[in-house]
Amino acid sequence: VTFTVDTARAVRMAPQMPTGVVRVAESGITGPADAAVLAEAGYHAVLVGEHLVTSGDPEAGVADLRHARR
Repeated sequence: VTFTVDTARAVRMAPQMPTGVVRVAESGITGPADAAVLAEAGYHAVLVGEHLVTSGDPEAGVADLRHARR
């Protein structure tokens, strides 16, 4: 067993979620591209950690993620 994160699984699961619920992707977001894909799939929020820790500049990392969908 491994702790492999597959953001594509979250994309596949999105259509199975009821409408009217807040969709949150909670792992595997390594940068703006992942956040954009998840937003396009219908997620309203993402839980990030790795991107901010490894970015070297957490404030810039947050800005990158906030602009991922725009």
